[in-house]
Amino acid sequence: MASNSSDEVRSNQESKADLCAQCMCNSKEILAVVYCLDCDDMFCEGCENWHRTSKLSKEHRLSKVEEAPPSDVAQMIQKLIICPNHLSEKVIYFCVEDDKLCCHHCAITNHRKCEHLYTIEECVQKQYAPEKVTPSSTQFSHYDRLNGIDVYKEIKSQVKLEELNDCCKRISAGLIALENEMEDLITHEASFQAEVTGSHDQVEAFLKDMHTKFESVFSSLSIQLKDQCQAKVAELMLLSQKKQLAVRSLESQIRKYQDNMRNIKEHGKDQHMFLLCHDMNTMLKAVQDDSRKLVDNKSMSVVGIEKKTSTDEIVASILDAIEIKLIQFDITKQTNK
Repeated sequence: MASNSSDEVRSNQESKADLCAQCMCNSKEILAVVYCLDCDDMFCEGCENWHRTSKLSKEHRLSKVEEAPPSDVAQMIQKLIICPNHLSEKVIYFCVEDDKLCCHHCAITNHRKCEHLYTIEECVQKQYAPEKVTPSSTQFSHYDRLNGIDVYKEIKSQVKLEELNDCCKRISAGLIALENEMEDLITHEASFQAEVTGSHDQVEAFLKDMHTKFESVFSSLSIQLKDQCQAKVAELMLLSQKKQLAVRSLESQIRKYQDNMRNIKEHGKDQHMFLLCHDMNTMLKAVQDDSRKLVDNKSMSVVGIEKKTSTDEIVASILDAIEIKLIQFDITKQTNK
């Protein structure tokens, strides 16, 4: 009975998800036929006509219910327009000098004296994206004090707004390059792991070659070298697998950003693309930094055998003469095999 009750509640919730939001506010249950991307709500035919003609919503973009974007994409679009400092307000302006998105409150309190405060609509109409280059504030005061250069003119001469399409292409190209870099790292680590795993065979071959000269101590030597090899292999494999996990995690993040770009391009408006580009500029730099660290710290040492002395001397002090250690991994040799 409890199970049936739970299924019934779930069924009711799913059916209500396809009902007109406006009619539900009036205690009516009418099937929705359109979805509003700006409101993230569904409407029936009657409410659709009202929504298309209302002053506040006539510019909203409507689509058929079955063509509505996935819920996570819709939530991402809604989140893009929320002011980071005032969660109940929408982002309206972009300050080039401070590289900040802001609402009415932010503009009044923090950007009253800013010379380059544009509305998002202005940036979209002019196909501008949030990319700027300005000298530091100390440079402004220095120029003004010694040379008499007007501070605001100096700022204006340094402002550069990138075209929105170029910004999208640049970020997309950056994400693709990072994804390719991650694929190369995964390939490298796979080759590295194969080389490390094969270290056991190298040790066995060496032991067999020496077996005729020190058969009496071969058993002890075999145990000693295998234990050392196993410990080093386990250590290297653990480190390499951790690095590979980090690479896959970063690769997954890169693909998520690419999905966001595609979803906003397909389902969002230019305003949303502008806001996503602003967020992605910072995110892309962080991902590039993480990628650079992974590239610089990729696994290189593999297990090898080092002979400290001649074979005759090894026979005399076999247990202390040979040990397992790490050597540099040359991937070019593996490619040429």
